[in-house]
Amino acid sequence: MTKPSPTYIALLGVCLWLAGCGGGGAAGGGGPAPDPRLARLDAYEAQKIRVLGDTGAGISTMPLTPAEAIPMNGTASFIGSATIRVELQGDPLVLYGDAMLDMDFGSGQVSGSLDNFFGATAQSRVDNFQGEITVTGSTPAQDMMLAYEGSPMTTDQTLDFMGMLAAMFLGSPVTAIAAADLETVVNRNGTLQNGTIIVLEPDLKVVE
Repeated sequence: MTKPSPTYIALLGVCLWLAGCGGGGAAGGGGPAPDPRLARLDAYEAQKIRVLGDTGAGISTMPLTPAEAIPMNGTASFIGSATIRVELQGDPLVLYGDAMLDMDFGSGQVSGSLDNFFGATAQSRVDNFQGEITVTGSTPAQDMMLAYEGSPMTTDQTLDFMGMLAAMFLGSPVTAIAAADLETVVNRNGTLQNGTIIVLEPDLKVVE
């Protein structure tokens, strides 16, 4: 069995911490139709459980992929979710969005995006954010580094990101990717803030 890397152990801890920052659950009964973003939160929660497991339900954490099980050829697409936390003083901003990553194991090229974000602080309304964060990299391998850059925004705030995600393959054979920057710096409306980015992509579509 492959021994978990320090990066993976840190990622699991931060994911569990972020899990308390928001929640899903569709509204029932009468009244206005539920916000469709609640269903997306439920889907993201299901993805998180597939990667991190659920001890109460007897679901184990997905293991790291052994080096010999990482493909040498072929292409694949991974789909999942991204969570961003921006440490605004006394009132953190938490965003949720979609994640997609295309990987060519033969050429070593990696490309993808984090987009369709929505989120809020505890004291503000939930806003949709326009724009995406692009992800690029090369040489697919365990503990690979992926560059990211982009500027999700609303009418009154812009979040500028640029940094590196530490990414890991999960499952044997490969079935998922987890990636994180646990110490990102975010430029929010011209002011630098500390932050965290977590990407979990447990839905694999093998192209060839």
